[in-house]
Amino acid sequence: MTRRNPPSLTYASEKVALLGLAILGLAALAMGCDDGSPLASGSEQLVVTGYIHAGDPASEISVALTLPLDADSTLSPAVNGARVVLIRDGQSHDLELVPGDSGLYRYTGPDLIPATGDLFRLQVEYGGQLVTATTEVPPPPAGLTASAEQLVVEADTLFLPGQFGDDDGETLTVSWEVEDDAHYLVTVESIEAGADSVESIFSRRAGSYGSRVMRDGEAVIQSRSIACYGRHEVRVYRANEEYAELSAFRVQNLNDLAEPPSNIDGGLGLFTAFNSAAVEFEAVRP
Repeated sequence: MTRRNPPSLTYASEKVALLGLAILGLAALAMGCDDGSPLASGSEQLVVTGYIHAGDPASEISVALTLPLDADSTLSPAVNGARVVLIRDGQSHDLELVPGDSGLYRYTGPDLIPATGDLFRLQVEYGGQLVTATTEVPPPPAGLTASAEQLVVEADTLFLPGQFGDDDGETLTVSWEVEDDAHYLVTVESIEAGADSVESIFSRRAGSYGSRVMRDGEAVIQSRSIACYGRHEVRVYRANEEYAELSAFRVQNLNDLAEPPSNIDGGLGLFTAFNSAAVEFEAVRP
């Protein structure tokens, strides 16, 4: 099964929202129109976003140009004429442009399945610019367990005084071994086709949702956050430092923004790798 990119950043690549560009929008509030800024009028830099996940074919690489602060448009121009190459173990793999004005490049061959410890180098050439980045696939979280195989989820069709207070219903805890300097995030996803929805007078987000980046070794799943009955997958991702730094940048004070972190040499954006482990539980009626 193809794993989704971790959704804790709102600009997940599966929605074709470039991570670097979303961050640049925040940075623009602090960087202003200084001539040295990549957002200054007349200045263009490549913004590259790419995710690698152990066990899956190399993910799409997004390429765009920075959008000057004085631009009329709010959409950054996609770059469709670049040469995008992934290099592993000295072997180069050219990515193909996804049809349309996408700025997305994908490797379609079967011979580039990332594994723990693989070091990937990314090269993007466009308009005389060359940007590069490297990332290493981290090990998966070890010792992942769930406190129970089932989670009782009650419907809430009537509002009763004190019903919600500090009581979030039944809970289930997933835990794993914490390694020094490691970063984690957790997603919960309904994986049962045609599952019944939980009856609720309050909005419960269907599908999947995720945590922020953490260093802890456990996460508590509350029954009131579950929108469907049936089987669910809890996936714990191990993220690299560059992802954690960019995630932390999102929660800065808007009055004190700095330039966004980037591990793209010669450009802006993020190229990073993940590994993960998963457990399942079943959401059941009382």
